[in-house]
Amino acid sequence: MKIKHAGLRLMIGALRGLPMRWRQRLAHGLGPVLLQLAPRTRRRLDENLALALPGLAPPSRRRMARQVSQHICQGVLDSFWLEQLALDIEFGDEQARSILQSGGGASVATLHMGCYEVVALALQRLTGRCSTLAKIPAWLQQGEMLYGRVGIDCLDKRQPGAFFRLLDAARAGRYIALHADHHGQDLPVRFFGRNTRAPTGALLLSALARKPLLLGYAWQEGAGRYCVRFETLEAQPPGRQGAALAGALQRLYRRLEQVIRAHPSHWDWSYRRWRPEDQPCPEGRRARSGAQLGLEETVVGMDQIQGQAAAGPMIFQAAPDQRAA
Repeated sequence: MKIKHAGLRLMIGALRGLPMRWRQRLAHGLGPVLLQLAPRTRRRLDENLALALPGLAPPSRRRMARQVSQHICQGVLDSFWLEQLALDIEFGDEQARSILQSGGGASVATLHMGCYEVVALALQRLTGRCSTLAKIPAWLQQGEMLYGRVGIDCLDKRQPGAFFRLLDAARAGRYIALHADHHGQDLPVRFFGRNTRAPTGALLLSALARKPLLLGYAWQEGAGRYCVRFETLEAQPPGRQGAALAGALQRLYRRLEQVIRAHPSHWDWSYRRWRPEDQPCPEGRRARSGAQLGLEETVVGMDQIQGQAAAGPMIFQAAPDQRAA
C-alpha cells in the first residue's frame, strides 16, 4: 500500500509540469475510461440521470455521463494545483457581494461541481479568510498543504471537534465553505421531485454563529479556468427550531436543483443520492426526523458532526405551532 501511495504522489508531481491544456486533454480522455472500468458507478450515474431528468433519452444520458466523467476527472486533477487556476467570479445579487466584502464572515453552501475546492479558493481570493472541511485521503501526506498553499484553512473531517472549530472560525468572521448536496442523515428534503435526506452543516453554522447563508457554485469554462457564482440564500440566519431549519433546507435544495439543471454535465451524478430508506414511513412507524412529526424537541443528527463531541446530539426546540397536540 505504501508503494502504491508513493507511486500516486510521484505521478501527481510529474503531471504538475504539464501545460493546463495537456492536463485537460488527459482528463477528458481518462474520465470515460475510468467510468467504463467502474460498472457500479456507471449504473448509478445512469439511474440518477433517468430519475432526475426523465426527458433524457438513453443516448443522451450516455453522452451526459461521458461529459460528467470528463469534468470530474479534470476537477480532481485541478485540485492538486489550485494556485494555477484562473477564476471568473460573479455575484447573483448585490447583497452577496456586500456580505463577502464586509469581512464579517458567512456560511457558504456549495456543490460537488467541477473542481470541488474552487468555491473555497474563490472565497479565499475574495476575503483572505476562508475555512473548509474535507476528508483528506490517507495516501495524500500533508494533504492540508493543497489548501495551505493558497491560504485556505482546511480541517480534516475525521478530526475530533472539527465542526466546532469551524463554528469558532465562523463566529470570528471567517467564511466557511461546506458541501451541502450529498446524502446525509439530518433532515428530509425533496430533491428533483423525490424524497431524500440531506446534511445540515452549512445551515447549522449559519444558525449557531448568527451569520448569513450564501450559495457558491462553480463550473468549468476551459483548461484551468472556472466561473464561480455567489448568491444570497438567507441574509438573516435561519432559526434554530427544527421547522425553521427544515424550511431553509428545502429552499436551499430548490435552488440547488435549479443550478444543476442549468449545468447538468458539471454536477457529480454518481453519488447514491436517492435511497429506498428515505421514502415516507408507513402509517404508525416513527419518522427519523422530529420535524416530520411536529415533536416538541427536534434532534438533528448532524451527519457532518457525528463523533465530534461527547456531549451527544444537539437538540433544537420546535416552534410552538409545530408541537404535537
